[in-house]
Amino acid sequence: MNILARYIHGSGDSTDLDVLYITDEIPDHIQCKSFCDEDPSENRNLAVTRDGIVVWCYKGFPDEVNNAVQATYPLHEQEDRLLIERSVSRDVPVKLLSVLRKVIMELRHTTLRRQARAALKGDYTGKIELLETTDLRTLEWTVPEKEQIERRKSMAFQLGQAMALGQGVEIYTKKEIAECYAILEPYLYRKTCSIDDLEQVKKKFLMLMKSSGFVECGNNIVRIGDNPARYISLKGKEHDVSEVK
Repeated sequence: MNILARYIHGSGDSTDLDVLYITDEIPDHIQCKSFCDEDPSENRNLAVTRDGIVVWCYKGFPDEVNNAVQATYPLHEQEDRLLIERSVSRDVPVKLLSVLRKVIMELRHTTLRRQARAALKGDYTGKIELLETTDLRTLEWTVPEKEQIERRKSMAFQLGQAMALGQGVEIYTKKEIAECYAILEPYLYRKTCSIDDLEQVKKKFLMLMKSSGFVECGNNIVRIGDNPARYISLKGKEHDVSEVK
């Protein structure tokens, strides 16, 4: 694995250091994990580009990594020329399903840990039902306040991105999300505040999911559209989703 370029990306005012490394070939999983865990000061990711676009990445999805890095590359001092030459069309259904899983993952840090783990392994309907029956305002967290604030920030960022993308708008920074959804600003900037507004955004996200045409097909697979139909699997670890051919 040879590193071709290193890009800092993400919000210009972020306290985290998100770094994408471009490699000449797709490394195996062990190489990826070892490299990304090597420096705790960086939130690392790996990607491969071909013909000016990201065709593979270790974390996340190529279309989102491609457009996010291209959009936020100018916000940081960079040492390497950007090898990503153009944006690509976003896969909205995959993003929405990914955010559904990510929000449930945050519930593992509450007294709903067992239910969240079961939902992550379960079907699409079970995931939706868990979020519908969970009121963030009454949640009991099992982590310190500082970690609670971090979990809320993560949910706010993902929900904001999803809501905007559902309207055809791509946003990749905290500032952009706060401008689109002012009620998310306190969470995005890790302020101590009530969780009431985050609950309201969660409800709107569930409405978006219900209007997006996902149909449960069993075995943790959903269908989107009919002509032609796409089948997407929610199996796997963390927020994995993948198309079923």
